[in-house]
Parts: sequence; structure tokens; C-alpha cells
Amino acid sequence: MILLIVLLATVALCATMVVLTRCAVATAQWTSTSLHLRMADALLEQAEAPILDWLMTRSDTVVLPIDATVAKALVLDDTIPLGAVASRIRIDAFDACEPDRINVSTLPIETIRDALAERHLGGIELIEQARSEGRVPPRPSGGTLGEKERRATFTNVSPRWEMRIEIWVGGVRRRWAAIYQASEEGWTCQERRWLDAP
Repeated sequence: MILLIVLLATVALCATMVVLTRCAVATAQWTSTSLHLRMADALLEQAEAPILDWLMTRSDTVVLPIDATVAKALVLDDTIPLGAVASRIRIDAFDACEPDRINVSTLPIETIRDALAERHLGGIELIEQARSEGRVPPRPSGGTLGEKERRATFTNVSPRWEMRIEIWVGGVRRRWAAIYQASEEGWTCQERRWLDAP
């Protein structure tokens, strides 16, 4: 009988140890994830520097290939050493000047071709040639202007960019978007939002 009681106590103790071990593992994982989330948020704050540098030094010379289907340019894709934790940051810039402006340097050629045809403008050949050579294309001019809503301005430099920021720290991935607008004072962030629920 005593042997049976000892056996039952041993089984109960083992079950308790298993539960406690699982709780300890879950707590350690939660702590690690929480730390990685804080590290990712800190990296987001640090992402402002390369974004502003790119906007001030590169954004006015961005020319996408003629076969580009999205008005997107790579700003940064880098691995960042954070001790033993694997981390990476990627920032993509999306031209956000539409619909008021049509950027002949970044928008897909089909979009530009359609906008030129709608406004009875030529010049697609010059734009295609410049982009295929990696040069900033000329802005089209002339043609007829219709209703006010149809008077989109053609440009070859975007005054507005949406930055998509992805950060991986350990097993955590965070994504944000930020809108930057050019002004006389320089580039300012007008909006920042989560792309994933935190």
C-alpha cells in the first residue's frame, strides 16, 4: 500500500514538473519575443536616418527600368548585428505622387503611355529611351488640357514617397509604412502606420 502511495506521489510530482517546465519555456519564449519586439521598434526609430538620406540624395535621380511594373525603389536591405540575435531591415520607397502628378521616371510605362494618350501628348519614345539608358526622362509638354480633374502634372521627380519598412529581429517581423512629403524646409514624415497589427 505504501508503495502504491509513493508511486502515485511520484506520478503527480512528474506531472507537476512537466507543467512547470512548460510554463518556464513559455515564459522564456514570451520574454524573448517581447525583447525582440522592443528591439524592432527601436530599429524603426533608427530607420529615419537612412530614409532622410535617401530622400535628400537619391530621390530626385531615381529612374526605374523600362520594364518596372511598380513604382518602387530599394532604399536599404541590410543585416544588422545585434549580438547573437539575427536581425535585418529592408526599406522600399514607393512613388506616392499620383494622382496629382505623373512621374515619368518611376511609373510603369503603360501608365505613362495611357496618361499621355488621354491628354493628346507625345514623347513616349523619348521617355522610354531615357529610362532604358538609366537617365532622368524629359517631361512632356504641349497638347490639349481638358477638365480641371484631368490636368495632372507630368514630372520627373516625386515630391512624395511612401516608405515601407520591414524589420526582422529573431523570430519577430514588424512592418510599417511612412509617408514623406517634400517642402521648402526639406522632407517631413506626414504619417506613419502599422502594416501588421502589433
